Amino acid sequence: MLEHKIKKKNLRINIIPLIDIIFLMLVFFMLATNFKKTKEINFSIDKKISSSTNAEKVFFIYLKNDKKFSINNKEILPENFEKEFNNQWKSEKFDQVVLLNDKTSSIDSLISTIDILKKNNVKNISFANDFKK
Repeated sequence: MLEHKIKKKNLRINIIPLIDIIFLMLVFFMLATNFKKTKEINFSIDKKISSSTNAEKVFFIYLKNDKKFSINNKEILPENFEKEFNNQWKSEKFDQVVLLNDKTSSIDSLISTIDILKKNNVKNISFANDFKK
């Protein structure tokens, strides 16, 4: 009976080696993980279009709101935007596209417009907002 009490008294769980193992595993997984940087679009938004652009070679896209677009002062619906852009872009030679953004338009319409421009291999894109005609 006396031996049984002595054995129970000496039983203890030592947690310090467990903490060491947890920290080693944490360091291992942190070093083994690949942290990928997401792609970013960096651009600055000007309040007005620079005076150096030639008006004959610039393609203007005005995002009025989610229901109205304007291409070179011609109003169109969002459903017809891609077709109309393709027709005008391929028929004439433009050097630059200027995206004019209204405060009421959504970011979604801006991103979808940039996607359409990317599909058509447009390289020179400028951004502007608060454009007054």
